[in-house]
Amino acid sequence: MSNYGLNNTYSSIHPVLNGDNPDNAFSEVPYEKGFQFLHYIESVIGENAMQEFLQHYILEHSLTSINVSTARATWERWVEDNYEGLDVNHILSTINWDTWVYESKQAPVHFDFTTTESN
Repeated sequence: MSNYGLNNTYSSIHPVLNGDNPDNAFSEVPYEKGFQFLHYIESVIGENAMQEFLQHYILEHSLTSINVSTARATWERWVEDNYEGLDVNHILSTINWDTWVYESKQAPVHFDFTTTESN
């Protein structure tokens, strides 16, 4: 992220190319922030529910290309179909897709992935 700067869209999960060569935007940033975003979703709904969502997502979109709008719509439909009332509102309001996907800054929630093995 320091190579692009925190105000450059290349520092987001969804970089805006504006006619630039896509190779100029390629980095580990979308992968790392995407991983952290999925980890955050799992921290909100739990490991078992995340596995259920991912299975649903893969079955629904296998052999297709999707965009972030489709991914978000699939997520929101799944939450509405699998939770009730206040839980739906809480989950959907807790996960701010726009911040995670479009903002060019550090992830909004910091996770420490340090383990004794990695040290």
